Amino acid sequence: MSSQVIYGFELIYTERQQRILGILPLLVAPLSVAGSSLIIFAIHKERQTALKSVYHRLVLGVSCMDWLGSISLIVFGPWAVPKEAEYFVAGARGSFTTCEVSGFFFPFFF
Repeated sequence: MSSQVIYGFELIYTERQQRILGILPLLVAPLSVAGSSLIIFAIHKERQTALKSVYHRLVLGVSCMDWLGSISLIVFGPWAVPKEAEYFVAGARGSFTTCEVSGFFFPFFF
């Protein structure tokens, strides 16, 4: 398979693979939101006993951060990538400002 070079960068994925990589997080993130929501709800429901356990507090914290990270992935997704970089990320529709904002928030959740 020959690779394509754009602006000095070698593209290792085909256009179809880039589209799949752009869409896949948008399909998986809602599942993560649902799973984390169920965990948060279950711990909240039994908060009198569950929050006394260090394990449950850690699971609650991880679930909250995963929930926030998945929501930010849905909100920003490929739309935060500057449209000038469409050849790297399929579905890029953002600007450099949206890229900077998503780049600021992503390290807090992942």
